[in-house]
Amino acid sequence: MRSETRLLTLLSLFASGRGFTAAELAARFEVTPRTIRRDIAGLRDLGYIISSIPGLAGGYRAESRTVLPPLQLEAGEALATAVGLALLRGAGLDTEHADSATTKLREMLPPAMRATVADIAAAVSVPEGNVPG
Repeated sequence: MRSETRLLTLLSLFASGRGFTAAELAARFEVTPRTIRRDIAGLRDLGYIISSIPGLAGGYRAESRTVLPPLQLEAGEALATAVGLALLRGAGLDTEHADSATTKLREMLPPAMRATVADIAAAVSVPEGNVPG
């Protein structure tokens, strides 16, 4: 298994919320525990918060807010996501997360689509009184 595939699979496993020992992961991927430790270090370098808990019941565990695996969107899905984020922002709901997600979405898009997303975000508005709550 390629290291990139192993790293993505590790993220998916950590998304389950349970902990895993290096030996357990090594057996699963047919690599050494040392390779798993290097993989974990690599994920930490990428910003994933992965804790190691010593002892018999210990192992590696990632914080739930950091373990979403990478998402591959088609162009239409990216535009639909941009519209949803613009609606959230326009309604004044969770603007901090909507702004952060919009920035990340724009950064991954090709330049032509960035302009389209910016146009959509500028055009979307939520009429007063139509905000849930």
